[in-house]
Amino acid sequence: MKKILILICLALFGCTDSEENASTNLRKGDEFMAKGEYEIAEYYYDKIPEESSLYKTVLRRKQDIAKSAHSKISSNSSSSTVADDSEENIVIVDQKFALQLGKLPLHTVLIRNNSSKRVNTIEVRFVYIDETRTVVARHTWLLNAYIDPGTEKEFKNISPGMVNDKFNRVEIEVVKAMFF
Repeated sequence: MKKILILICLALFGCTDSEENASTNLRKGDEFMAKGEYEIAEYYYDKIPEESSLYKTVLRRKQDIAKSAHSKISSNSSSSTVADDSEENIVIVDQKFALQLGKLPLHTVLIRNNSSKRVNTIEVRFVYIDETRTVVARHTWLLNAYIDPGTEKEFKNISPGMVNDKFNRVEIEVVKAMFF
């Protein structure tokens, strides 16, 4: 009887504790990821159990870390010149946002094509950061850009999705660009 009572207590309190810890570990992982300290971020992400409602978020974060690590390896092993059709030639010059309904950011983004080829489509990632420098949300958006070489183009009313948590800063990065 005593063993059953202990198992029931562990099941009840263990699950609650795991879910509470999952939220804390996700927040800590996001803080370290924002600083570029990926190994420490992964340490906190690994503490979140698969049963947690946050686990899908953790998988996306780990994919982002893997992409970042791959791009660092690629940039370290390549020469210092950038390929003409590289995403590095697509530059976010300026960006502004306004909130609609308190949770829906609408962005205006100015993008410059520094390549010698016309860019057709650009995939951009919006990273929303709060005042403690914690990443609170990430959304990606596909732009039909059609930007000629050496020119800039402004995109208005981009709405990548709802952001439920408060944020005060947005970082926008080019994930992928398709040239023709």
